[in-house]
Amino acid sequence: MKLVGVDVGSTTVKAAVVDEGRVTWQDYQRHNTRQAEKVLEFLGRMEAEAGLTPHAGFKSILCPLDFADPAAKALQLAVSLARENSARLLLLHVVEGWAEDDARDHSHWTVPEYRRFLEKEAKDRLQAAVGPADRSACAVEEVLAAGKPYVEILRLAAERASDLIVMGVHGRSPLDVMLFGSAAQHVVRVADCPVITVRS
Repeated sequence: MKLVGVDVGSTTVKAAVVDEGRVTWQDYQRHNTRQAEKVLEFLGRMEAEAGLTPHAGFKSILCPLDFADPAAKALQLAVSLARENSARLLLLHVVEGWAEDDARDHSHWTVPEYRRFLEKEAKDRLQAAVGPADRSACAVEEVLAAGKPYVEILRLAAERASDLIVMGVHGRSPLDVMLFGSAAQHVVRVADCPVITVRS
């Protein structure tokens, strides 16, 4: 079985094809702020040079957003890929609960009131995430869910038959990732479709 990995960084795109535990194709190039074009170029080269099945284009792209910098970069790539492929773009935000770094005073709210506040704020941010010009070039749908992010990402990808997930990756300490994993790690391991990770 062939596995494909694509990592989009702030200045470069890295990609590899692994077959039976052996790297059969790899490349690493600067994207010069043209991430989508470089990813599509790499996919074409992997098909031609590594014997991958030709790609018919993406029809449904899922982009989970936590509104942090890596997610914003992932959104830029997802929008570009959706425009290039005339694909539907699903934007997902997962509300987990109380944010540890939320400096607002919550003492005057009940839990249901605060939850409604978080949901409204997230819906507004999801709607504002993609501008009118991009919305005219591809269908955009905002989805709000509650729970563990990786579970909701995988659930929505399966329910909506997403054929690509583009998600931001946070820099975390190796010990933290080793003990608890990350949403991106869980998604990459379990997803039935390709996953592109984007770092800030």
